[in-house]
Amino acid sequence: MPVRGREWALYSVRGVCGLSQGLLGNPLLDCIAFRYAECMAQLVTRIDTDLAKGIDQLVAEGVVESRSDAVRKGLQALIEQTRRRRTAEAIISGYTLHPQGEDEVAWADRATVQMIAEEPW
Repeated sequence: MPVRGREWALYSVRGVCGLSQGLLGNPLLDCIAFRYAECMAQLVTRIDTDLAKGIDQLVAEGVVESRSDAVRKGLQALIEQTRRRRTAEAIISGYTLHPQGEDEVAWADRATVQMIAEEPW
């Protein structure tokens, strides 16, 4: 009889993680905890009470699932915002050092005028 459901999950986890009996006494939970700790960095920080209250309000409103989720999303947003700012600064710097000449943009102006002229208004 083939192994199915929860038994299949335990069978698979034992094979993948090489566990028979671990810290939690359940191979599935031990493997999940082990893999989670292995794959995720943990940060510990202190925040002021007003910020904590603001985070708790976001959790209560369902904006985020938990305090950890709020911190994760906040850090992701900060990293993305910084990445975009750096990209914009690089583009601006490139155009500042090497501005486009009239010959480089004239084709776009001609193409725009032609597309408008071809429209069956």
